[in-house]
Amino acid sequence: MSADEIKYNKAQARFLRAYYYWLLLRKYGPVPILPDEGLDYTMEYDDLAVARSTYEECAEFIASEMALAAQDLPVDMPNSREVARPTRGAALAVRARAYLYAASPLFNGNKDAWALKLVDDTGKPLLNLEYKEELWAKAAAAAQEVIDLDKYRLHTVPVRETDESASHPKTITPPPHEIYSREDYPNGWKNIDPFESYRQVFNGALSVYNNEELIFSRGLNTNTEDIKTMVLHQVPRSMNGWNTHGVTLKHTNTYYMNNGDDFYAYGKEDPRIDRPDYKFTENSEDHRPLHEGVSLEYADREPRFYASIAYNGSVWEYENAPENENLRNKQVFYYRGGQDGRLSSAPGFYLRTGIGVKKILSST
Repeated sequence: MSADEIKYNKAQARFLRAYYYWLLLRKYGPVPILPDEGLDYTMEYDDLAVARSTYEECAEFIASEMALAAQDLPVDMPNSREVARPTRGAALAVRARAYLYAASPLFNGNKDAWALKLVDDTGKPLLNLEYKEELWAKAAAAAQEVIDLDKYRLHTVPVRETDESASHPKTITPPPHEIYSREDYPNGWKNIDPFESYRQVFNGALSVYNNEELIFSRGLNTNTEDIKTMVLHQVPRSMNGWNTHGVTLKHTNTYYMNNGDDFYAYGKEDPRIDRPDYKFTENSEDHRPLHEGVSLEYADREPRFYASIAYNGSVWEYENAPENENLRNKQVFYYRGGQDGRLSSAPGFYLRTGIGVKKILSST
């Protein structure tokens, strides 16, 4: 290996060690930090034992190691095959997150009963009992280092004036706003498609290598439970899926209305009071992107809702499905007795909540 390759591999190893410390800290709280020179594993257990470090000491160790690793890690990976390897941005982002957690009131100045019990074998507190304002400054400065790389940003897609295809319809214009409707992104939405910008990040159309929102990702490095199998769980039975992964109504109703207001079923905080008769769309232009026969409960919601939620009567684009199987741009209903609803002949293959989820569909 060349000198540069040696430095690069050392930086990756340093990153991985610090990253696993970070995972341990998140899962178990303060952990022992082993000495750099290592330990003689043939020694007695009592001699090998290392006391737990405090939360702040763990965070400082992780942050300092990530800063060192960042010096010799590249800003960009040379090709898509190495997309899951750590970059400079990944190291600096973990550093910022470690500082952020250390500054949190959970670990900074926390004196509740459980925090007071978190001590080592000598009675030394493992959390900061006295609040330290400077920890927030460290977290902010570390986050600024990531921002200053000028590499990461929200993914956007240009506005579409006309329908390109059934899977790529013209832009659904957000409700008028005196500022945002007139300004180009990032000061407004005049020149972007909010729906498609969000959808491409989560439906698999945007490759990991080209996703400017990702800082550190495993990419598509999966084993037996691979991406295709994960998608298969959520795809309707009429599209050759298992139709078993869904979301709750409570989760669904956390999505906002298109104007930013909270969602209330039928406009009421308690939809059980004076509940009106069900009303449904009569054509696909009434409340885009709803198609015919869909409950108006799903009308006029924010773009993230339509990109992620498989509501009753939603359309599954499934662009990679074979054209001759009529599985593209298919409207799916989850009514009991229907192919995608609950069937006595296939008791396990139905959405328990009646509401599905669309994720990574275009990657299969």
